[in-house]
Amino acid sequence: MRHTIFLILCVLYGFTMKGQVNLDSLYTIWKDHTQLDSIRARAYADYIWDGYLFSQPDRAFILAEELVSFGLENEYLRAQYAGYTIQGVSRVNKSDFQRTLYYYNQALDIAKQMNDPDALGTSYNNVGSIYHNMGDYPKALDHYIKSLEFKEPSKSGIILNNIGSIYFKEENFSKALEYSMLSLEITQKNGKRDEEASALSNIGDIYRAQEDYSKSLYYYSQSLKIYEQIDHQIGIAQTYLSIGLLYYEQEEFAMSLDYRKKSLKIFEQIGDKNGIGISLNNIGEIYQKQGEYDKALEYCQKGYEISLEIQSLQRRKASCYCLYDIYKARGNDDKALYYLEILKAVEDTLDTQETAKKLQQMEFQEEARQIQEVHQLDIRQKEKTRNISLIIGAFFLLLAGSFYMRWRYVRQSKASIQIEKDRSEHLLLNILPKEVAQELKESGAA
Repeated sequence: MRHTIFLILCVLYGFTMKGQVNLDSLYTIWKDHTQLDSIRARAYADYIWDGYLFSQPDRAFILAEELVSFGLENEYLRAQYAGYTIQGVSRVNKSDFQRTLYYYNQALDIAKQMNDPDALGTSYNNVGSIYHNMGDYPKALDHYIKSLEFKEPSKSGIILNNIGSIYFKEENFSKALEYSMLSLEITQKNGKRDEEASALSNIGDIYRAQEDYSKSLYYYSQSLKIYEQIDHQIGIAQTYLSIGLLYYEQEEFAMSLDYRKKSLKIFEQIGDKNGIGISLNNIGEIYQKQGEYDKALEYCQKGYEISLEIQSLQRRKASCYCLYDIYKARGNDDKALYYLEILKAVEDTLDTQETAKKLQQMEFQEEARQIQEVHQLDIRQKEKTRNISLIIGAFFLLLAGSFYMRWRYVRQSKASIQIEKDRSEHLLLNILPKEVAQELKESGAA
């Protein structure tokens, strides 16, 4: 599957990207101090993005620093957000993942300050894509899911594509194709050409893995066509690599070599060391297959040196495989054994990392289970409290009813006694004179 570093073509909120723009006009707007800050910043962001980011990433990084400074000086958060995001993308293009994370997290902090859902969705997706490239899939998925919480469905194409890429890594091709196709549909409706090209390329990867080479080549060709139209050099180089792999799997080595050399040339122009390392190993692999061991050794050795420079275990593993095969084919057992030992050490380290990731996944699952248990316990506690409250309420209601009935009975009894008393007195007054009756009542005799 294509490296997801080429899937983070983030949508800067409020900074509309157009395929064919007049860069001079954008720069003129930026230099016009009579314009509003928002208009100037938007124009400059477009100028950097369309003019330099994917062809001259170092230049784009420097220009973006000016955009960040402009935002700080004028207390305009959106300019800072745009500048940090562009700087992050420029570092991705150089395979500098740690620095990329720094700038993406800076942009995420600004997005939180702005409380802008679209910017938050983009930033979470960007951070997730770096964890994706570093092989930390649980963290990547966590950020992708957060991104979907903020992004409108109509703008979630790149996120769905990234999730599809993880399914591809897990060899769940049906799910990978489902997400990539949905991403393609959304990006085509929105006119996001770079994201559309990325989705097309991912679909090509899926069909290649399923050995449906005609469909794979069709989608790669569609992707390459778009990348060439928008002058997306990194996308072009990566698609060349994919097509080269497609031809290699069909044992069409001449075609494969041609595309891999094209990709190497672009990666060298851009300065993408990770891309250079991949291309060198891939070219060495073809020369080894063709028995041209001197050429194969030259390319794979350069690839190994770059893997050490960028501290990439994956690149070192690929280079060691290539060097081992070359020395073994030439009968140099000592050298073959040397690189085999390095290869095993690298694989052990990678296995340890995989184990750590699996343990981390287990921790996430355990944490989710504990949260669910706490939630259920809370529900049960609330139900228990509610039931106790109902019982107490019913008790007091019965008690109040009893008091009421007693009060009513006493009242009725007193009323009955009073009636009988009044009747006796009335009867007494009818028989005796009033004075005699009164004396009889008071003393009991008369």
